[in-house]
Amino acid sequence: MRIAMGGATGFVGRHLRKRFEAEGWAVIPLSRSDLALPAEALAEKLIGADVIINIAGAPVDRRWSRRYKALLVSSRVGTTERLAEAIALLEVKPSLYIGGSAVGIYPSKKWHDELSEEYAYTFLGELCQQWEAAATEVKAYGVRTVIFRLGIVLGNGGMLARMLPAFRLGLGGVVGDGKQYLSWIHIGDLCEAFARAVTDAKMRGIYNLAAPRVSTNKELTEALGTKLHRPTFMRLPYWFLRLVFGEGAEVIAGGQWAVPRRLLDAGFTFRFDHLGDALDNLLTKRKD
Repeated sequence: MRIAMGGATGFVGRHLRKRFEAEGWAVIPLSRSDLALPAEALAEKLIGADVIINIAGAPVDRRWSRRYKALLVSSRVGTTERLAEAIALLEVKPSLYIGGSAVGIYPSKKWHDELSEEYAYTFLGELCQQWEAAATEVKAYGVRTVIFRLGIVLGNGGMLARMLPAFRLGLGGVVGDGKQYLSWIHIGDLCEAFARAVTDAKMRGIYNLAAPRVSTNKELTEALGTKLHRPTFMRLPYWFLRLVFGEGAEVIAGGQWAVPRRLLDAGFTFRFDHLGDALDNLLTKRKD
């Protein structure tokens, strides 16, 4: 099995690569420069790939200037469009394409499974819609296509790694009122879902990739404080986030409740269903 992957050197990509290589699958990283190539040159790098995965994209937890918003679009939508064009040129197509997306496609306030047709009219929501639309072009070439809408990924990197230093100093606290939903996924369960998509030919279409039990920002804050034996009395007001991150504050202060209905219906078992269990696993690993 040969897997060509955009985003292979990022936080999620590194874990996926390790999981795939444990199966004996060869991973061919696609760098930013590779994904920026014209379709003809990119197609040459895809020759022989059984699976193509694209989870590349600039980080969203930054200040969203006009220039940075353009980068967010080009690093996701642009790269996916080029991959679709390159796949169209291949004489032998891959058997599977897996594309990334996010639960930020949904509006907040209520729960959403994959049948939900309500989308957020925010920059992030529209970005996810464009990202997914670009991936559907691959489907038109007869390639089985899976799109994972990711929740917040908890692992030894990403958001959790950025939160821990402040929490260890007793400076952790809720964002806003702390009531916003937090759809999350343990990195181990994420890797198993991707591996399942590679081997299960029945999987196709959109999947919410988040733990079945939704949490809130307040619950995450309290759980981290308890497990680290630190106070969590601080509060980060929305106006401050808006001042620092601009429109990008919506990613930090917002939240969605995404239900992984299709994965559950397919019999997928989440090893980490409870937030507390996920944090116990990850924080114990950090001490080892």
